[in-house]
Amino acid sequence: NAPPQIIVNVLRLVETHPFFTAATAAAFVLAVGIAVFAARRRPAKGAVELAVLAGDVAWWCLAYFLEITMPTEGLKLLAVRCAYVSIASLPVLWLLLAARSTDFVDLNRPWRILLVASVPALTIAFAFAYPYGRMLWTGVRLDASLVHPMLTFSRGPWFWVNVMWSYALLLVGVVLFLASLRGAPRYYRGRAAAMVMAIT
Repeated sequence: NAPPQIIVNVLRLVETHPFFTAATAAAFVLAVGIAVFAARRRPAKGAVELAVLAGDVAWWCLAYFLEITMPTEGLKLLAVRCAYVSIASLPVLWLLLAARSTDFVDLNRPWRILLVASVPALTIAFAFAYPYGRMLWTGVRLDASLVHPMLTFSRGPWFWVNVMWSYALLLVGVVLFLASLRGAPRYYRGRAAAMVMAIT
């Protein structure tokens, strides 16, 4: 009975929130398109990192859409956990892209990548460990009063650690791109500015 209920939920979402549904679908298609475009240009500097980052964004869009349309609390929680794979890894992928594209920071050594990815890796582990571990969330409940029932979370201490770490990585990546604008050729300046606008 779950698949028919998912279809009903999707149709209801389209009916009640058409702009949101269209925007989410457009973001997914755009992210997939960028991932394919970048993957076809693997030899270019930063192309692989951009492809993985865009794929991560596409996965996030899909997981969030599933979170809204899944019919049961357990399936919604699974979708949120899948979304957290993207939520936690996106800042790391962004920093790797910025480092690779600008050459200001060398993150090619495995121990440096492990250090940068340590907090996101623990965040993903804590998301899948709930309810046995309550570092990320201390409680989860289904709010059935909404038009589209959604999970609400009581946040644990690690949630804020992850937020601060994520924004720090995003900020460092932006600074790297902004620093690369100085003295760069016109084409490269436009590319770097576009990346900063995109992450913003």
